Amino acid sequence: MLAVQSPSRSAVSRLAAARFISATGSVAASVALALALYQRTGSAAWVGAALLAGFAVPGVVNLSTGALSDRLDRRQILIASDLLGAACFAAMAYAGAPWLLLALAVIAAAVAAPFLPASGAMVPALATPDDLPLANSRLAVAWTLGRLLGPFVGGALVAVAGASAAFGVNAVSFVISAALAATVRGSFRAARHDEHRPPGRGEGIRLILADPVLRALTLGFVLVDVGNGLVMPAEVPLARAFGAGALGYGALMAARSHVWSRGPPPPWWRPSLPCRWRRGSRSCSRRSPAAAWRWAWWAWARIFCFNGAPRTAFGDA
Repeated sequence: MLAVQSPSRSAVSRLAAARFISATGSVAASVALALALYQRTGSAAWVGAALLAGFAVPGVVNLSTGALSDRLDRRQILIASDLLGAACFAAMAYAGAPWLLLALAVIAAAVAAPFLPASGAMVPALATPDDLPLANSRLAVAWTLGRLLGPFVGGALVAVAGASAAFGVNAVSFVISAALAATVRGSFRAARHDEHRPPGRGEGIRLILADPVLRALTLGFVLVDVGNGLVMPAEVPLARAFGAGALGYGALMAARSHVWSRGPPPPWWRPSLPCRWRRGSRSCSRRSPAAAWRWAWWAWARIFCFNGAPRTAFGDA
């Protein structure tokens, strides 16, 4: 665990700004990649391949990025991740062949993976225990806002200047993010006495398998991800079929991200619970069917909008 060396809310704000800029550019670039691949190939299969790479590469790389953050200076990891990502996206701006775009996207996803765990691990060194919840909230808000704004930026850039411009803008955003991370002063390497043997991956798997709640949640997330994975490659041709173009596709991605980030239904939409428990027996009112349907519609909207923009082909820089 890192000791608080120089508590600084301004440093946390700069770190949050870096995450916001990076997330916005990454989502914009993911929108541009999907549109560029479909425009150049006319096949949703290429879009699906980009989405698969976006899911699979961070999932594999993240198995070791946490350990990397525990052994190296986390600020240097952020800077290196950003600069390598900038190089990848700069190359994508000049790539013409679909296979080259896809290959560079895979590399970009791999080098971007260490950013989130490293940036999150830096927060305890920048905030006192009392300010830690606020600092973590700032980073979470920055991440969410970037994901909401990114699809609009990506769709607008593709519509006005083309996909290459979106890739170039994202490369610039990575450089800005690296510059902001460089302004956060201090040593962010884990203390030597904390470098004990971390729990293995097998221990985490055994924990999930042993807990019925974790098993159910994991299975639910897997099923929802599979369902969304079947739908997401069709969104680009769907937007084109509706005549919405790049802006329409970006708006679709932003809308899905917005619904997912909203949380529970708004107060004006919340009905009385359809059933309630009284002295061990369940009692249902006459309004139960209508109330249940209102909750069901919100639940289904959340399911269908579950994974949109928050899952991009590149993750966070």
